[in-house]
Amino acid sequence: MFSAGRYGAETRRAILQWKDHGDEEVTADMCDIICRCVRDSGLASRLHVGGNGSGRIVVVPVPSTPASLHRRGRRHVLPLAKAIRTMLRNGGVAADVDQILSIAGRLGKSVQQSGVAGRLGRLEGHIRVCGRPPDDGGVVLVDDIITTGSTMRQCVRALREHGIPVVAAYTLASVTRRAVSRP
Repeated sequence: MFSAGRYGAETRRAILQWKDHGDEEVTADMCDIICRCVRDSGLASRLHVGGNGSGRIVVVPVPSTPASLHRRGRRHVLPLAKAIRTMLRNGGVAADVDQILSIAGRLGKSVQQSGVAGRLGRLEGHIRVCGRPPDDGGVVLVDDIITTGSTMRQCVRALREHGIPVVAAYTLASVTRRAVSRP
């Protein structure tokens, strides 16, 4: 799991303005930030050294709830995924973007859940795999923020249950800056 920065006061305001309040003119900046994080993590070289250079990597945006999609009117993480795909391709990695995850069912707001257990339970069984990347590659997950990690854990769990390896996960910010570690 890699995060570009710490989810603090200014970072929080900037991401929430972009994410929930239509501040779309900073989308290119958010893409630059996530791409710097991917570059600094050394993902492209790890994929080549680790033997995944011949397989196709699928960059998968973490899904939003249907209510959030409706409220925002856009899939705000999708441009981040596309920017990562382009960066990986420029680095010689066969990469695509696919929205193979979805959230099904009716959920309460995540802010209404307390702690990791409450947030994890909120999504348990609601993350669905609705597609499959090529068998010879893996998935790179991308999201905007990580607070408790429950959404990311549920996405990883759903993918692994379908035999889909998760190579790495990236976010713009995390409550606690996450260092170089794998999901």
